[in-house]
Amino acid sequence: MFDVKKVVLVLLTVVLVGLVAGYTPLLSRIAVSDAGQSTGEVSRVEAFQYLVDSYNSTLGLCYEHPEPDVSRRAYWLTNDNVLASYVLQNWNREIADNISETVKRLAKDHNLTTSSAGIPLDTRAEILLGYNVDFFFNETETINLTYPYYGSILGTEIATNKLVGNFTQYADLVCYASLVEWRRQNCSGANYYYEMIKGMWDGNGFVDEVFNKKGYYAAYKLGLFYFLNKVLDKGSFEFENELIRRVWQCQDSNGGFKTDYYANGTFPGCYTNTETTSIILLSEVPLPQPSAKVGAYYYLWWGIPFNNHWNECVKGTPLLWQYNSSDPEVADRHIVLAKQHGIDFFTISWMGRGLWVDWDFDDIDQNLNSFLMAPHLADFNFCLFYETRIVLDTANEGHKNFTEVFLNDIEYAAQKYLGNPSYLRVVDGNCSYPVLFIYNLPYLYSNLGVSEAHGLLDALRQRSANLNFSVYLVGDLGPGPSPPDQNSPLLYSLNASTSYFFDDPSKGWDSILANCGQYYHEWQSIMNSKGMEFIPNAYPGFNNTGLKDVTQPVVLPPDAMRFKEMVNIASTCTDDHLKMVMVTSWNEWLEATAIEPSTEYGESFLHAIPEFSTCLLLTLFFLITTLVTSFARKKHAHFATS
Repeated sequence: MFDVKKVVLVLLTVVLVGLVAGYTPLLSRIAVSDAGQSTGEVSRVEAFQYLVDSYNSTLGLCYEHPEPDVSRRAYWLTNDNVLASYVLQNWNREIADNISETVKRLAKDHNLTTSSAGIPLDTRAEILLGYNVDFFFNETETINLTYPYYGSILGTEIATNKLVGNFTQYADLVCYASLVEWRRQNCSGANYYYEMIKGMWDGNGFVDEVFNKKGYYAAYKLGLFYFLNKVLDKGSFEFENELIRRVWQCQDSNGGFKTDYYANGTFPGCYTNTETTSIILLSEVPLPQPSAKVGAYYYLWWGIPFNNHWNECVKGTPLLWQYNSSDPEVADRHIVLAKQHGIDFFTISWMGRGLWVDWDFDDIDQNLNSFLMAPHLADFNFCLFYETRIVLDTANEGHKNFTEVFLNDIEYAAQKYLGNPSYLRVVDGNCSYPVLFIYNLPYLYSNLGVSEAHGLLDALRQRSANLNFSVYLVGDLGPGPSPPDQNSPLLYSLNASTSYFFDDPSKGWDSILANCGQYYHEWQSIMNSKGMEFIPNAYPGFNNTGLKDVTQPVVLPPDAMRFKEMVNIASTCTDDHLKMVMVTSWNEWLEATAIEPSTEYGESFLHAIPEFSTCLLLTLFFLITTLVTSFARKKHAHFATS
């Protein structure tokens, strides 16, 4: 006989034993969270865990970066492992001590210059650890110590007899110079170099000789400056928020930090690495304050009687299994997961009241009423996303007047939903306006024509005024990638614009991310010139294989790392007032855009959202009980039918 309680107990026991035995840092994360730290503390936890994961117990060292070919992984005494051993002291003392002893032993074996404690010197990293060095910096070179070393590359960095020609051309060396002068108690010298590196900031990073040659910035230099600013007790500085945001933008989904980045938030071909991650952790760069509200498109059509949708070409398997959108418990679990991972609201796909057509419309509206019963909605937001295309096509097929259908739907929404305490509103001065998204405005214009479409929007504004409210209208203007002309009729009567799906997924990730970096700022500029705002878009992938009327399917492989890059780029292009990013989608499983946890990808897409929460045990408990419950239901269903 299947006993759900026993299975839950066993699974929870396994999880807790695993946490205690092999994942002690995760318990530390909960303790930190309970102590009142930032909900984004999990990002720092993942950075520490990255260093732990990079540790090779056989070698007693951390690798440089996660080279897929293990035989090609390199292990550097300095600066990587000297810094890692120091950073990990208060995180995993056993590994930290093992690294330190290995470094000391190898330094002695290879006659390296060391401190009295046996730590290799003359490579600048020691400046961060409190050692004094000569003011004039020598050039350094990397050397192989042993090859192979347990089948891997072992090397270190040493100082040469040649002085750096002009160290003031390099942002990191200027930081080190300021630290050296400060430790010499030469405050004027320390301040001189401090102001010098501040002058290298261009709004995106530090512009020095390396940047001029390569065209990209270095994340570790951001960490060095933050460390310097803290040591000199300078307090807040004018570009602090942007520097902090840039630092955490360089964190990869594996927890480590990439060294190099472009101004648009993308990265040259590079891995995360131990040295950069260690410097940023050593610098204690704080987590960024939430910079934008993040919304996700949400679908309520799952499991409805008329058209189940789970029996269509679904891509992926939700951890909640094939749920029914009419269940408030499902909605509540979605809301809890979304809140835990930095998502602030759902934009709900809606086709109006739908009483005039015998299809999904009224079922989805009924499911929306069930959604409103979710207990945790009280601390969450939602708004409506009017599915213009399908309603327009259905109205035309049924010889209905679309304008009349649309206006009646909006009036119904005003009476039923827009006044809900959790409905998303945009505040402007002393007034707040309910937000309404309208899907695929170009399709609307192509069918109605400019004059009739403008008349429709005028009628919407007038109907709203008659009901004593004014709606904040967000129009989906299509994929772009370039923005519409400043005088485009599509911009008429809108408060903001967005793209439900930016760019063409058939172009591939590299092209899409490049276009985000190039065009999102142009979209923002055009909208702002019209007194409008812009809401950038991000998505994890796309696949329309097998869907109705699709003759040439397009597949953009799901990719958590690329999704995170797209979210990061989008976050740099939000308007100062609105500060909003839209994710496509929470649970559109037919087109493979869902970021909802799945058996295939777990929570990897959710972890790409900034400022996600640290409620790990709650999430584990939720996922385990969900899986057990799903299994139990299938088991009992099997018994009932056998």
